[in-house]
Amino acid sequence: MGFYNLLLFCTFVFTQSESEWESWKKNRDLKHQNSPTSFLNASSLVNTEKGNSLYLIHESDRKKTQWVKTKPKKFLAHAEHIGDQIRIKINELTWAYLTPGENNNRKNFKLPNGAWAEIVYGKRTEKMWAYLYDPDQIKSFSGFKYFPYNQSAVIKGSFKKTPEKVISYKTVQGEPAEVRKIGHVSFLLNNQEHTLSAYSWQEPSEVKKSIALIFVDSTAPQETYAGGRELMVDLTDPKKDQQQLVLDFNKTTNFYCVHSPFWHCPVGLQEKINQPVRAGERLPLSKVQTK
Repeated sequence: MGFYNLLLFCTFVFTQSESEWESWKKNRDLKHQNSPTSFLNASSLVNTEKGNSLYLIHESDRKKTQWVKTKPKKFLAHAEHIGDQIRIKINELTWAYLTPGENNNRKNFKLPNGAWAEIVYGKRTEKMWAYLYDPDQIKSFSGFKYFPYNQSAVIKGSFKKTPEKVISYKTVQGEPAEVRKIGHVSFLLNNQEHTLSAYSWQEPSEVKKSIALIFVDSTAPQETYAGGRELMVDLTDPKKDQQQLVLDFNKTTNFYCVHSPFWHCPVGLQEKINQPVRAGERLPLSKVQTK
């Protein structure tokens, strides 16, 4: 390949990669900013164990609307954790049953005052979680912040599968949780070698089509979330024990806890990259720390 053709090829790859990244950012924004039950709109959260109930007190003032554990005289909805099911009643009429399964473990509904309520069956802790969302909160959100596109942050990685190992951790809510370590990924970034654990939140019986890399680098806590960032990586072949992957750190995201205190982000899973990774999502401008 001549120099001119090589230049055209490199320019083409760069343009295509950056164009695809711009599309990824746009789709991410649409997904989280256009949903009334986006984590960006979460305004409160309560939970309870099996055998207990939660009651939804509805007021025209959204700030006074709340889930409570003690039965009030008047309530709009009632969620009861009965063994391996959660029964949801609205105005005393049974509306739905939730189970721990992936496709039936949450339900949400719009309230007369415009807020949204959601009930979730916690698959790992078997707790019942109840959220409230205020769709108007999104008006104060100025968008996700990213480093400029960094072509040098698109690199090759080598994935090696290992026997699955259950890793226990706690969330920022203090709840115990588990994730499966299924291997590790080695890569060279800015002439430095690194190895990160490859995690999966999927069940053992499920085919692993992607892995999660969880890390904190030297841009934290001034520019990125001190609790770590996550990069989801597609596997080229879920059945292979070893394979080459494309790691695009431009698609690294902060954990949702940096935007909402009502989320369940992991604590202690992040591994250190001893250099700055100036690619992907940055801290919201309101949380940027100055030295």
